[in-house]
Amino acid sequence: MFHFLILALSTGDIDIIKELLYRDPRTQNDEQVEKVLEEILSLPENKEMRKHYLKK
Repeated sequence: MFHFLILALSTGDIDIIKELLYRDPRTQNDEQVEKVLEEILSLPENKEMRKHYLKK
């Protein structure tokens, strides 16, 4: 799992973060994965994370 975190951080690929959430037993479906990711990225303290993964 740790290598996925390093890869996600170094590439900025949000799909890797989603894959980690899919593997988490607390998320059961696509809707939950998207909701958790949205909630994490919307936290004020995660502003830099949001910019890193949602660059367009």
